[in-house]
Amino acid sequence: ILLAVAAIVSLAVGLYEDIALPEPGVARVKWVEGVAIIVAIMLVVTVGSVNDYQKEKQFRKLNAKKEDRAVKAVRSGITQLISVHDIQVGDILHIEPGDIIAADGVFIDGHNLRCDESAATGEADAVKKMNWRECIRFQDMYDSQHPHNEDDARSVSATSGLESPITPSDSHRRSEFLTSNSNNMGGQYLMPPSPASPTAASSSSSDKTKHGNVVLAAGAHLPDPFIISGSKVVEGIGSYVVTSIGVNSFHGKTMMALRTEPEETPLQVKLNDLAEKIAKLGGAAALLMLVVLLIKYFVGWKYHGVPSLPSTIVQEIMQILISTVTIVVVAVPEGLPLAVTLALAYATQRMLKDNNLVRVLSACETMGNATTICSDKTGTLTQNKMSVVAGTFGTSLRFLQDPPASRTDLIALKDLKTRMPKPVLDLVNQAIAVNSTAFESKDNKGTSTFVGSKTETALLGFSRELDAENYDTLRNRWAVEQLYPFSSERKAMATVIRVPVNGDNGKRVSYIYRAHIKGASELLVQCCGGVISTHDEAYSIDSPRTAVEGNEARVKTRKMTPEIQKRMDKIIQSYAGRSLRTIAMCWRDFETWPPHRNGRPIAAAPGDGETVEVAYDDLIADDGLILLGIVGIEDPLRDGVKEAVEQCQKASVFVRMVTGDNVLTAKSIAKQCGIYTHGGIVMEGPVFRQLPTAEMDAVIPRLQVLARSSPEDKRILVHRLKELGEIVAVTGDGTNDGPALKMADVGFSMGIAGTEVAKEASSIILMDDNFSSIVKAIMWGRCVNDAVKKFLQFQLTVNVTAVVLTFVSAVTSNTETSVLTAVQLLWVRFKIHSISSFS
Repeated sequence: ILLAVAAIVSLAVGLYEDIALPEPGVARVKWVEGVAIIVAIMLVVTVGSVNDYQKEKQFRKLNAKKEDRAVKAVRSGITQLISVHDIQVGDILHIEPGDIIAADGVFIDGHNLRCDESAATGEADAVKKMNWRECIRFQDMYDSQHPHNEDDARSVSATSGLESPITPSDSHRRSEFLTSNSNNMGGQYLMPPSPASPTAASSSSSDKTKHGNVVLAAGAHLPDPFIISGSKVVEGIGSYVVTSIGVNSFHGKTMMALRTEPEETPLQVKLNDLAEKIAKLGGAAALLMLVVLLIKYFVGWKYHGVPSLPSTIVQEIMQILISTVTIVVVAVPEGLPLAVTLALAYATQRMLKDNNLVRVLSACETMGNATTICSDKTGTLTQNKMSVVAGTFGTSLRFLQDPPASRTDLIALKDLKTRMPKPVLDLVNQAIAVNSTAFESKDNKGTSTFVGSKTETALLGFSRELDAENYDTLRNRWAVEQLYPFSSERKAMATVIRVPVNGDNGKRVSYIYRAHIKGASELLVQCCGGVISTHDEAYSIDSPRTAVEGNEARVKTRKMTPEIQKRMDKIIQSYAGRSLRTIAMCWRDFETWPPHRNGRPIAAAPGDGETVEVAYDDLIADDGLILLGIVGIEDPLRDGVKEAVEQCQKASVFVRMVTGDNVLTAKSIAKQCGIYTHGGIVMEGPVFRQLPTAEMDAVIPRLQVLARSSPEDKRILVHRLKELGEIVAVTGDGTNDGPALKMADVGFSMGIAGTEVAKEASSIILMDDNFSSIVKAIMWGRCVNDAVKKFLQFQLTVNVTAVVLTFVSAVTSNTETSVLTAVQLLWVRFKIHSISSFS
């Protein structure tokens, strides 16, 4: 601004002298310098503005990409993945543990769904979600158990928008509304569909029985049907209908109120500070130059006389001022933070092409200094394209994808469907279909593919190879009583279904409740008291009962002896030694649900208005499981992983594998990758977490593989590494990986297999879940640091040289003029702005 004012004054004086006081024989060009300075200012400002605009444009694109994610929706009766930006009011969305709710809505159905709404309400406790009918009944029960008073103004939900107290008359009217809808309209009016209760009347009677003896504590938080955007699913699965999206949703309104400028990265802060200090030095030099030149100019009047024209005095003083101000303009290196921004913008764009979506800009800088990487195995080091290639049903029905001709005891996978007894085959297909949340969808090319956990998609593909019925048909055949989603703590998933038992005449005589469990083989085998028999003579008897769907007498079992258990352990070790992930499939039948023990029902203690739920531990208690089989799932190593690990090691970055697989599988994969080397340590998570701190710190420098680990083990490892002075990068895909991802200096979440909670906790999202992309992130991080060093070297050299040269030449000149004019100095500044950004 000062330079622009000085340039305008110089232009005015130049025009005055050229027009009013022309000198004979001299060209009238005194106005040129003022115009040239103004043009130079406009050029510098334009270049800076264009740079800033390009930077903001790039970051807007990155932010749009960062906020985009896929959600499961039902459209035209088909479950499919859609962008979060394409959600419409009325869509039916499916939610699972680890999901972040994308839009507001109302719960339709699900199993044991709990949401963390602390971001919305400030309450740390997870909130149970139920359909609106059950929520109203719970409210009525609460009102009847705790008569209304003015100090206890409760509503169905703290976030439901009901702020007025609920009175007895409100409760009566609500019950009348519920009853009238049930009787007059078949329970279908203003009511989400409920597969478990086709009519409201039957639902009412069953729910009264289910909840009749529930005692609700005073002040208890009752379940509610409201799904709030921005909250996290911590347990269970469910579906809900969308009622509000975008800025009209709860989370959208919050985000609109909290819109702020993005924070500066640590390097930008440091360079801002450096630029401020250099500007102060430049300002001091300019002030000193101004004082010296003015003193020298006025003292010169004594020897050369006072100029005869006032305009000459003004012109000469303005020349001094312009030179002084130009020094300030050149000396102030506000291009330093801009250089970092441009380098980061360029790096993040290139990283996106390399499948690294940067969520936190400072991660680019930090990755350049990373010293250790704690990587997952599945999907990161391996392709995450799983398929069942081997397995054992019972104790002796063993199969292999391509068995050698010499192994006559092994059945080829393509022949398994003809060699396995029909009842066993049906049970296997039932176990795979119902105990899974994966589904079939079409990709961008229109090809049908399974979407979900790669383990579950591999099992569904295996079931398809066995010519099973469509998985959706099997799922809809049996009602689900309770579902236990996969948990990294128990390393298993379970689903309880109601199976009809038919008599000899084919008519239903009763029900059994069958729990299907799948998970870590070495853990589930220990809970089995029986194993399925695959060669029983009863399978060859052509009896009408064997053809009746769901009859519990169809499959034969035998007791799990110590010898059989040792045999199964050897099979597990054999598969693990071939780098196969081993999954055990078990089941257990109950006569009632909740099941009884010693004549009494087993159920988790109800509290805070919860429905009675059976704990997972009760499913596997008393060695009651029956082992159906163990399958080996192959996940081939990714192409280029070995080379990528080698590059990290050459760059002084220590690579560790942290996985939930058993120690033999983990060690085998680590050897193939080059992670496990001579002298390295392989340890299991439960052993690692029990180590004293001193012993743990002594082990960590040589720890290369941490197997059968939990997210807490990963968090402990990251914490100890940071305490030892390491710059830690961590990969994670599960909800429980959030603390480790947050604690690490740079957290990498999986773009394909990762949950939304993991992505929110991470700094960078791996779009292809590939370890090689992490190596590219390190490369670009170091590239940013190198680019900033080059720019600093260039900028400071030019700035210091220009200031010193201008100052010295102006002070020593008899005419108080510098060897570099104001226009020339501005040209230098223009070059700094435009060309230096490419360094």
